[in-house]
Amino acid sequence: MTSALFVSHKAKNGLTPMAKVWSRFKNTQAQLKLNGNRNLIKVSPKGEIEFWNRHAERQQKYTIPPAMEAEIRRISPSGVWTVWDSELMNFKTKEIKDVVYMYDVLVWQGEYLFGKTYGERYELLKSQIGEHYIPFDYSAIDRPMYLAQNFAPDEWPNLWETLREIPWIEGLVAKRFDNVSALEPGNHEYNNSGFMMRFRKPHKNYGS
Repeated sequence: MTSALFVSHKAKNGLTPMAKVWSRFKNTQAQLKLNGNRNLIKVSPKGEIEFWNRHAERQQKYTIPPAMEAEIRRISPSGVWTVWDSELMNFKTKEIKDVVYMYDVLVWQGEYLFGKTYGERYELLKSQIGEHYIPFDYSAIDRPMYLAQNFAPDEWPNLWETLREIPWIEGLVAKRFDNVSALEPGNHEYNNSGFMMRFRKPHKNYGS
């Protein structure tokens, strides 16, 4: 079992030098880091759906709306455990409510995906959700579920300039898709996080 710190870098102007380092790794992409709440979606064999936060506690203050519940059931096999990883966009932003931003799958067909790389898990996620990516214009958001979109390193500088003026996007998360991202057993908040690095915009409300 390993535990790697999920490091976060704040950028004063452009992307940090660390982003340039990560851009040189093979099989590395970046995804948007939204200003939401970490949200594990657990679907039981009986079809019960529960939302859990990063402290391993139930999301007690949120009621899953029918449209979101329907989407979760659509992508989850029946009769087995499924666990998705996502951000819940509802409490921290004025612009976006009742949206789950999906970026990983940890349990599939009742089995933990130990040994599967992030690249393999992402392809499974995409096959279930489809290429529904969250638009930069929040007024165009019309779905309860979106898939995290991947951006190649040569897209990062222009992408950073675009998201700098969007308040509900915190920054970027660079992720490696190769063997270093293989899922491992663990119950620590930072377990299985060594294959990614956050790059946050400077903002008083974005934690380090």
